[in-house]
Amino acid sequence: MTPEQLIYYCIGRAAVDAGIALAVLNAAYAVHRRYRDKQRKQWAIDARKARNRKEIINELEE
Repeated sequence: MTPEQLIYYCIGRAAVDAGIALAVLNAAYAVHRRYRDKQRKQWAIDARKARNRKEIINELEE
């Protein structure tokens, strides 16, 4: 293998490795986004429940 071929091989290998790393990061971020969205929905549900409790308490106190 000539030095020029070796350089091209290394560049190609680095590009493949970078592509694999990018794909793994993208998949991890997709999982994170899905978890974050579920968590936000749960927080909204909890906030709604707390507001409803507060309104019921206020009505009972009147």
